[in-house]
Amino acid sequence: MNETTRRDVEVFLVSGSNTQWCRTTTSLLMAFGLRLLRLETLHIQVTARGKQPILHGEPAAPFATAWLAASERAPSVAAIRDCIGQFGQAEAVVVDLPVSAFERAWIADPGFRVLLPMSTRPTDVERTACDFHAIASAFVPSGGVMPWIIPVGWPSAMLGSDYRPILDRAVTGSEFPAPPSDRVILAGRIPRFDFSSAPPIVDGRISLAPQDATATESIAYAMLKATGSSLLEDPDHAS
Repeated sequence: MNETTRRDVEVFLVSGSNTQWCRTTTSLLMAFGLRLLRLETLHIQVTARGKQPILHGEPAAPFATAWLAASERAPSVAAIRDCIGQFGQAEAVVVDLPVSAFERAWIADPGFRVLLPMSTRPTDVERTACDFHAIASAFVPSGGVMPWIIPVGWPSAMLGSDYRPILDRAVTGSEFPAPPSDRVILAGRIPRFDFSSAPPIVDGRISLAPQDATATESIAYAMLKATGSSLLEDPDHAS
């Protein structure tokens, strides 16, 4: 895509209070899939103080990588934008963002889309429902876009309506409603991968079996389609 037709970069925040491995693995697989869709992709990991970024090998991945330390406070939107600016060709950016680093300013930016991974464990479903409510409530006054839920490890044949009773049960006894099932991205899954285990990293480099790498492309495409991404309007990226 040349400079005269280039669109604004799209930023996808993978966050939530589920396990770190679930969040980080989801963000890595998403970035991998976006790159397979021939998008110039950047993965940014926001790390806790003193923690090394998970991707530190050479080369670390088939996509560009960067990291920011949360230190005393979360990186600002400006800091993320500055980081993205150092990778001038980036079209899609995936940010691995701990919920502890989540701030209102992140969701006030209409260029950011929030993705909440949801594993099959009942406690994780409850956490995802709580995260969705907290973020969606903050979105309302800002005029931003509500978050999406990405099921990880669930049967690929499940429909959106199949998640409705699951989400309803997750908020039983709570004072807030269940997330609407139309905010669940039906992205399929990688059947052999355990999202509760450590991410697919070997010596600081991402390592995926060919079958798993291919599956990430479908997951990334489903995410772009569900979020209304303008990147799919480009014939070079649509499939």
